[in-house]
Amino acid sequence: MEHVEIVPGGVPRKQLAGRGARGIIVVRGEEVRAKLDVQPGFWQGNMSTGAIVVASIFVDGPAGRLFGV
Repeated sequence: MEHVEIVPGGVPRKQLAGRGARGIIVVRGEEVRAKLDVQPGFWQGNMSTGAIVVASIFVDGPAGRLFGV
């Protein structure tokens, strides 16, 4: 990728060539699962945390879908 342009919405396939683009990459955030674990203690407490981010990606070119479902 020589040049990346971030656009707020999708660009129809028919408009790719007019924008000078060879394709469009779409990344969608699907889900975020966060977990906070608290272990209380008499003198000291502990906490641990983690997160899982689920995303989908697909790539479209002028001729159709190149990657993804």
